[in-house]
Amino acid sequence: MIRVSHRQLDALHAERRNAFHDRLRADILAFMGRAAPDTRPEEVTARIAAALGQADGHGMVTEQQITRYAYILAAFPLDHRRREEFAWLGEVLDGPSPADLRLDQVTAALTRTAPETGR
Repeated sequence: MIRVSHRQLDALHAERRNAFHDRLRADILAFMGRAAPDTRPEEVTARIAAALGQADGHGMVTEQQITRYAYILAAFPLDHRRREEFAWLGEVLDGPSPADLRLDQVTAALTRTAPETGR
């Protein structure tokens, strides 16, 4: 029988999390390079770091939730919480709904189509 100490288990979990974060960082940087080429990679990296640091506090615990959350926040300026035009984002993310529902609400708000203008 193999015995694994709590310290070894914690190290294993940290290594797995770090590998996930590294892959996610690379994926988002590549995506943002295509989707928003005018945004500097350093800015995108800072946005990703902020998202990864805040994810747990917003109840984002699964890799899928963290991925969606990081992609969303990578698209917004670092100071989005202090900007009136993005107040809605903080209200949704800070809301009482389950994490997946809040992510769905943000996604829905971002993908709504503008009403037809007749042009």
